[in-house]
Amino acid sequence: MQPPPGFTLAFDLTRWPDFWFAGVWPLYLFPAILLLANLLEWRRALPEEPVMRWLIYGYRALLALLLAGVIVIAVVQFLERSRLRALLAQGEADFVAGCLDYYHPMPEAGHDRETVALGGRIFRHSDFRLHAAFNNTASNGGPIHADSEVRLWYSGSKILRAEVKPNACPAAPDPGEYGPHRDYLKQN
Repeated sequence: MQPPPGFTLAFDLTRWPDFWFAGVWPLYLFPAILLLANLLEWRRALPEEPVMRWLIYGYRALLALLLAGVIVIAVVQFLERSRLRALLAQGEADFVAGCLDYYHPMPEAGHDRETVALGGRIFRHSDFRLHAAFNNTASNGGPIHADSEVRLWYSGSKILRAEVKPNACPAAPDPGEYGPHRDYLKQN
């Protein structure tokens, strides 16, 4: 599906590579390598002292738990991404379009999230949160700005596809770090 004239495709989960988490895989491999290296030493004679022996067993158990936790996180992320991708591909994602009602940019230093409010929906994202949805903020080169007209396909608060037309609207007001007032949601 091509964006309408004037709009550019900023993000599409169905076109994202399958190895979207590729930049983090070394973090997944690190505990696995530590555990395997430690287990290869398994046949090496353990110290005679019970305290040292239990410390080594505890260390191995801790590495195994760390590796199991990392694997669980990776599987959950993959399943969530697959579910969201299927929603978008089957045309079951929700849709909203227009000029932004509110826009709060993430500071260049981070420590906040970019907030985009449109059509009674609030979307918050950050470059520093890894998840299977749009997370590219303007302070780090992202496409959505206060004066953008956007077309968003979403599920919950996760943006699955974004088409952006820059400089097409008056600048949306900045509601501050805590986002639009709760009455905004009641009005729309």
